[in-house]
Amino acid sequence: MRKIAISFFKGGAAKSSSAIELSSSLSKLGAEVLLVDTDLDGQIAKLLKLNPRHSLTHILKGLIGPQEAITHTKWGFDVIGSDRDLIKVDAVTEKRSRLRNALSPIKGYDHVIFDTSPNYGMMSANVLDYADTMIVPVELSPASRDRLANIYNELDEARITNPKLFIRGILPVKYRRRESSQQAHYEQLKRDFKDVFEPIPFSCVIEQAQCAGMPVTIKYPNHPISQAYILLAKQIKED
Repeated sequence: MRKIAISFFKGGAAKSSSAIELSSSLSKLGAEVLLVDTDLDGQIAKLLKLNPRHSLTHILKGLIGPQEAITHTKWGFDVIGSDRDLIKVDAVTEKRSRLRNALSPIKGYDHVIFDTSPNYGMMSANVLDYADTMIVPVELSPASRDRLANIYNELDEARITNPKLFIRGILPVKYRRRESSQQAHYEQLKRDFKDVFEPIPFSCVIEQAQCAGMPVTIKYPNHPISQAYILLAKQIKED
């Protein structure tokens, strides 16, 4: 069971969207997928218009087992949602192994995808202690590229207790192919970092799909964004 953290500790990097679309794409390719929301704002349930009875907060408090918090979606992948009360859990969490221990009963999935918070707190540290793979979505801008250096510092810290964790690749998002500055940032990114995925194009269909509470790969399966996420999923599945 591969555990993938979609992580970049900066807002606006399309982490939640990428976590949803990767989960949907892997599912379309035949994989059994569980998407776990560890974002303190609980974005996944909001974007998919889910109303789960239980959340990750209840699991971490020991009130229920993880299976009881799983929501089976009509798009083929499962979800464990989050809520605002996770902030209180994050504030009192001291051990990096808390999430790992709480989710250890989960079996039967090919991939567990984690959406993470834009802020690096103890819940994010718990995700990196449990995951074996990181995918780092970034906007193509100098500020985002500079912020990537800190990701590697956080990776080094996480690998003290989780030496198997590695960055599978950098995922450029919101790519405007016709803008020369975007092309330049993308080329620089490929020079600076070893593993850079094909970029995810910018489009308003993301917001349209979110308004409908659906993954883009379901609502607009032939759109270039959907094709880009399917390509990403194929690379992950073939690893």
